[in-house]
Amino acid sequence: MPNKAVKKCVVSDKQFIEWNQFINQNAWLSNQDTITPIFKNIVAEYYTVNTADKSILSKTYIVSWSPEYKQVFKELNAAWIQTFFEKLEPEDIRQLDAAEENIVKPGGEILFALSDDGTVIGTTAMVLHGGGCELAKMSVREGYKGKGYSHLLMREALAWAKDHGYSTVEILGNTKLESSINLYKKHGFKVISLGKHPLYERTNVHMRWTCE
Repeated sequence: MPNKAVKKCVVSDKQFIEWNQFINQNAWLSNQDTITPIFKNIVAEYYTVNTADKSILSKTYIVSWSPEYKQVFKELNAAWIQTFFEKLEPEDIRQLDAAEENIVKPGGEILFALSDDGTVIGTTAMVLHGGGCELAKMSVREGYKGKGYSHLLMREALAWAKDHGYSTVEILGNTKLESSINLYKKHGFKVISLGKHPLYERTNVHMRWTCE
């Protein structure tokens, strides 16, 4: 994202704290090795810390779309869809086979969470539909699930929506994915309707986030 400062945030005891606020009380962090790796399109940096022993446990970088991530975007999403729902639907194929053409170029965005060594931990997309914005295609790599990475992606996806003037964000989900539904609710999404949706056969719940 050109001409925009990279956001820095600290995660301590599962709480998100802005960088400057944290180091005002914890000067030790500013003296740590916080050199940013050379990744393209960094949007935000997250430092997960242990305040007891004054250490950085991990660094995670949220980056925006780059064509080099095309295949991993497809692989991560195809994996969960086929695991839980057996098949990719036409809209999945359209988005995953041509993400740049069908998500990014129409004005949307695709975000990725990267580890220090460049491993793509997870991803999510902001897809535009007729003037509205849908959060879709969120996936976290096996071995990294349950460690809070989906919260980082969700925070930055909603920040993207705010920055681009969207007062609401839609999610089309399925209630059998309980952990996902709980994640959405924690970030302020509310159930709008239950039942089928024309975009996906697997959808049985429509949720919406409203900017406060």
